[in-house]
Amino acid sequence: MLFSATSLRELYKLVPPLLRAAMVRWEALAVLLIAMTATAALTQAAQVVVARLEGTVDEGMVYLARRAAAEARGKVLVIEIDSYGGYMQSADRIVAEILTCNCKVVAWIPPGAKAVSAAALVALAAEKLYVAPGAVLGAVKPYPQDEKVMEYVFSRLVSLLERRGTPNASALARAMVYEARSLSAEDALRLRVAEPSTSTLEEVLRAENLSGAPV
Repeated sequence: MLFSATSLRELYKLVPPLLRAAMVRWEALAVLLIAMTATAALTQAAQVVVARLEGTVDEGMVYLARRAAAEARGKVLVIEIDSYGGYMQSADRIVAEILTCNCKVVAWIPPGAKAVSAAALVALAAEKLYVAPGAVLGAVKPYPQDEKVMEYVFSRLVSLLERRGTPNASALARAMVYEARSLSAEDALRLRVAEPSTSTLEEVLRAENLSGAPV
């Protein structure tokens, strides 16, 4: 038997009001369950690649970052940083890998760790940055302190901060480059350089709605 839209509406009118209300509630619940299931499926499908960038920022770190970015294509790349810095040329190459990566890049500086000098540029290139309690970010004053190098690092840092939407990016960058200013987790959050501090990788994933995602 075939029903037209008109005939179905007429049949619906014959259903008692209380039953119609129950039907509406069940329909709403079904839609909610479908939405929750779809969200859970997307979260589980979003795989996470974790790369630990430790030690000197050099060509070895460039190679590691390039491999991680390639593996994370279409996924989420979390870079865990603990470095005093290193070579500017290598930092530039890692920044380029992060900015052109076909993936979401999240940086995390663990408790007691640091991302200073050239490593700070790497951390700030990520789309999201989490600085754990006791961690340090900044001190981007280059050595040797040649005027051209200083201005280049300053401009690079301004562009990264502006990309993040950090207010007063130029003033902050000048302090970090020319005065070697460093930031604590609280400073980074207050200045809108980083997200609320997280103490563990699991907290980072949870903040990114990736808790339980394959790593």
